Amino acid sequence: MNLVLDRVFTGDYFYQRFISSPQLSIQGTARFEQISSNQKIYTEQGCYRLGEKEQTCYQKQFFTAEASRLLIHKNDHRLLHEFALDDTLEFPLQLTHRHQCGNDTYSLTMTIHSADSFSTAYVIQGPSKDYNIDTAFRRIENSF
Repeated sequence: MNLVLDRVFTGDYFYQRFISSPQLSIQGTARFEQISSNQKIYTEQGCYRLGEKEQTCYQKQFFTAEASRLLIHKNDHRLLHEFALDDTLEFPLQLTHRHQCGNDTYSLTMTIHSADSFSTAYVIQGPSKDYNIDTAFRRIENSF
């Protein structure tokens, strides 16, 4: 895995996620663990309040870095995002990907601010979808 991405995608993070519709705030922790020389497993667990009840959520993805691209696969190993990489990986680094899912368009911008923080901004639009999902990740100290 690229040295810059390897440093960022290692260890434990606290995350704060905001969803625009329905309005929802999720807080939790995320972890990147090495599973091969170029692949990490990403897991997250969070909680949010829906009405009077606290809910939990969980997600697992696979991050694979190749010479010229970063791939993110879903838990079932289907490709979710593909980002083109160039040779000048410096902070801040902005990666973008857009794909169609039926009539809906999913646009993701991942901004890597430093070796210890990054954020994602999803814009989801379609005939019956129109919302944003913004997430900020901050490394938990001593987790690298």
